[in-house]
Amino acid sequence: LEFRRVLFRSGYARRLIDDIKEHCRKRKARFIDYTGIWQCYQLANYKFTHGTVYGENAPRDMAEMYGNVIFAHTHKPTQAVGRRIDSPIGISVGTLTRRGAMDYANTRRSTLGWGQGFVWGEYNDNALYPNLHTHDNSDVWHLPL
Repeated sequence: LEFRRVLFRSGYARRLIDDIKEHCRKRKARFIDYTGIWQCYQLANYKFTHGTVYGENAPRDMAEMYGNVIFAHTHKPTQAVGRRIDSPIGISVGTLTRRGAMDYANTRRSTLGWGQGFVWGEYNDNALYPNLHTHDNSDVWHLPL
């Protein structure tokens, strides 16, 4: 029974990915397949990646590892500067899930810091100028205007 559940979940995940790819194709948007944990997409002076570290200092640590980086691995929208001469910035956009929706984290105090956010801004060939918008966990989004 457990093996069937895993097959069902992986089949459903494959279907969702196929639907996202089709959506991107129709809109002539780029879809980047996931090829591994260290994968990055470079846009101007920032790297975009899932993320590889966790903890309260993850944005700082990611910046020290990657340079300017935007990621989501920690589920907490935050920003920090790395301790390097070039002062790289690490930005975590948070999570798409709601706090408490994941059973493995329901009893951890750090889950209270989880939230949703997004990065917006402008860029040219040389530089990206990101701004992190953090959602307040209410049912209404108040966008920065």
